[in-house]
Amino acid sequence: MAYGTVGSLSMPRSAEDKEAAGAWIEFVTDAENAAEYDTAASFFSTKESVGALYEGDPIFGESEKYTEFATVGPLVESAREVMGVLGPEIQSVLIGDKEPRQALDDAAEAAQPLLR
Repeated sequence: MAYGTVGSLSMPRSAEDKEAAGAWIEFVTDAENAAEYDTAASFFSTKESVGALYEGDPIFGESEKYTEFATVGPLVESAREVMGVLGPEIQSVLIGDKEPRQALDDAAEAAQPLLR
């Protein structure tokens, strides 16, 4: 059994320096840099170009052989919809439009109908 998370990088449309943001995304997704990050965090890589990270490790090396059979998807039916409610509230805190407590309360209220 393995646990995974779907991570992603994005560049906001309003990014002030799109060239720098793009260069950073290229840097962190480079196979060598991704491998260093993945092994430091004990992650399995999602990039084929990284190759095997844990050859010789009796547990991670064996587990890594089966990552191609892992699937991603929500464990709870309404998970994606709840994430859609949380995202704007988190962003409102990050840009200073709301205090964290207010954003959490608003998100909880908006998510309640989705959890029933």
